[in-house]
Amino acid sequence: MRLSGKTALITSAAGGIDAEVARRFREKGASVFACDTNREQGEKTAASIGAVFILLGATSEESWKAAFATVMERAGRLDILLGVVLTAVECQRALESFAVFPFRETNLPHIAPGSFESLNATLLVA
Repeated sequence: MRLSGKTALITSAAGGIDAEVARRFREKGASVFACDTNREQGEKTAASIGAVFILLGATSEESWKAAFATVMERAGRLDILLGVVLTAVECQRALESFAVFPFRETNLPHIAPGSFESLNATLLVA
Protein backbone atom coordinates (compact mmCIF):
# COMPACT_ATOMS: atom_id res chain seq x y z
CA MET A 1 0.00 0.00 0.00
CA ARG A 2 1.43 3.38 -0.98
CA LEU A 3 0.23 5.76 1.72
CA SER A 4 3.36 7.75 2.47
CA GLY A 5 2.60 11.43 2.02
CA LYS A 6 -1.16 10.87 1.70
CA THR A 7 -3.77 12.51 3.91
CA ALA A 8 -6.72 10.44 5.11
CA LEU A 9 -9.92 11.30 6.95
CA ILE A 10 -11.34 8.20 8.65
CA THR A 11 -14.76 8.23 10.28
CA SER A 12 -15.83 6.17 13.30
CA ALA A 13 -12.15 5.89 14.19
CA ALA A 14 -12.47 5.97 17.99
CA GLY A 15 -12.46 2.20 18.15
CA GLY A 16 -13.00 -1.07 16.36
CA ILE A 17 -12.09 -1.74 12.75
CA ASP A 18 -11.84 1.92 11.77
CA ALA A 19 -9.36 2.61 14.58
CA GLU A 20 -7.26 -0.28 13.36
CA VAL A 21 -7.41 1.03 9.80
CA ALA A 22 -6.31 4.46 11.06
CA ARG A 23 -3.40 2.86 12.91
CA ARG A 24 -2.32 0.91 9.83
CA PHE A 25 -2.54 4.02 7.64
CA ARG A 26 -0.26 5.85 10.11
CA GLU A 27 2.19 2.92 10.07
CA LYS A 28 2.28 3.18 6.28
CA GLY A 29 3.11 6.89 6.44
CA ALA A 30 -0.24 8.60 5.93
CA SER A 31 -1.32 11.69 7.83
CA VAL A 32 -4.55 10.63 9.52
CA PHE A 33 -7.50 12.63 10.75
CA ALA A 34 -9.46 10.26 13.00
CA CYS A 35 -13.10 11.32 13.32
CA ASP A 36 -15.82 10.18 15.67
CA THR A 37 -18.69 11.39 17.85
CA ASN A 38 -17.00 9.93 20.93
CA ARG A 39 -14.57 12.71 21.87
CA GLU A 40 -12.94 10.98 24.85
CA GLN A 41 -12.18 7.68 23.12
CA GLY A 42 -11.44 9.40 19.81
CA GLU A 43 -8.83 11.66 21.36
CA LYS A 44 -7.20 8.68 23.13
CA THR A 45 -7.09 6.64 19.94
CA ALA A 46 -5.77 9.52 17.84
CA ALA A 47 -3.07 10.32 20.40
CA SER A 48 -1.99 6.70 20.62
CA ILE A 49 -1.38 6.45 16.87
CA GLY A 50 -0.14 9.97 16.12
CA ALA A 51 -3.32 11.09 14.35
CA VAL A 52 -5.36 14.26 14.68
CA PHE A 53 -8.79 13.84 16.26
CA ILE A 54 -11.81 15.64 14.80
CA LEU A 55 -15.22 15.54 16.45
CA LEU A 56 -17.56 14.58 13.61
CA GLY A 57 -21.27 13.81 13.52
CA ALA A 58 -21.61 12.01 10.19
CA THR A 59 -25.21 13.14 9.69
CA SER A 60 -24.42 16.84 10.15
CA GLU A 61 -23.56 18.89 7.09
CA GLU A 62 -22.01 21.58 9.30
CA SER A 63 -19.91 18.96 11.07
CA TRP A 64 -18.60 17.71 7.70
CA LYS A 65 -17.77 21.25 6.59
CA ALA A 66 -15.87 21.89 9.83
CA ALA A 67 -14.01 18.57 9.55
CA PHE A 68 -12.92 19.21 5.97
CA ALA A 69 -11.95 22.78 6.82
CA THR A 70 -9.73 21.42 9.61
CA VAL A 71 -8.09 18.95 7.25
CA MET A 72 -7.47 21.62 4.61
CA GLU A 73 -6.15 24.08 7.20
CA ARG A 74 -3.77 21.57 8.78
CA ALA A 75 -2.77 19.40 5.81
CA GLY A 76 -3.71 21.41 2.74
CA ARG A 77 -5.07 18.33 0.97
CA LEU A 78 -7.28 15.29 1.34
CA ASP A 79 -6.41 12.14 -0.58
CA ILE A 80 -8.51 9.49 1.15
CA LEU A 81 -11.97 9.59 2.71
CA LEU A 82 -12.79 6.36 4.48
CA GLY A 83 -15.84 5.45 6.47
CA VAL A 84 -19.27 7.02 6.57
CA VAL A 85 -20.96 4.09 8.28
CA LEU A 86 -24.40 5.05 9.51
CA THR A 87 -27.24 3.19 11.17
CA ALA A 88 -30.60 3.03 9.42
CA VAL A 89 -31.97 5.75 11.72
CA GLU A 90 -28.96 8.00 11.04
CA CYS A 91 -29.36 7.43 7.29
CA GLN A 92 -32.99 8.50 7.47
CA ARG A 93 -32.11 11.63 9.48
CA ALA A 94 -29.37 12.53 7.02
CA LEU A 95 -31.68 12.16 4.07
CA GLU A 96 -34.31 14.30 5.76
CA SER A 97 -31.96 17.05 6.91
CA PHE A 98 -29.79 17.82 3.88
CA ALA A 99 -30.53 19.56 0.64
CA VAL A 100 -31.35 17.15 -2.16
CA PHE A 101 -28.44 16.40 -4.47
CA PRO A 102 -29.40 15.69 -8.10
CA PHE A 103 -27.77 12.25 -8.03
CA ARG A 104 -29.50 11.23 -4.80
CA GLU A 105 -32.67 10.84 -6.84
CA THR A 106 -31.05 8.00 -8.78
CA ASN A 107 -31.30 4.39 -7.70
CA LEU A 108 -27.95 3.78 -6.01
CA PRO A 109 -28.73 1.36 -3.17
CA HIS A 110 -25.05 0.41 -2.79
CA ILE A 111 -24.07 3.99 -1.87
CA ALA A 112 -24.58 4.74 1.83
CA PRO A 113 -26.56 7.89 2.60
CA GLY A 114 -24.07 10.27 4.15
CA SER A 115 -21.62 9.58 1.34
CA PHE A 116 -23.21 12.32 -0.71
CA GLU A 117 -22.96 14.75 2.18
CA SER A 118 -19.28 13.99 2.67
CA LEU A 119 -18.62 14.33 -1.06
CA ASN A 120 -20.48 17.63 -1.15
CA ALA A 121 -18.51 18.95 1.82
CA THR A 122 -15.28 17.86 0.14
CA LEU A 123 -16.20 19.75 -2.98
CA LEU A 124 -17.07 22.83 -0.94
CA VAL A 125 -13.60 23.09 0.59
CA ALA A 126 -11.49 21.67 -2.21
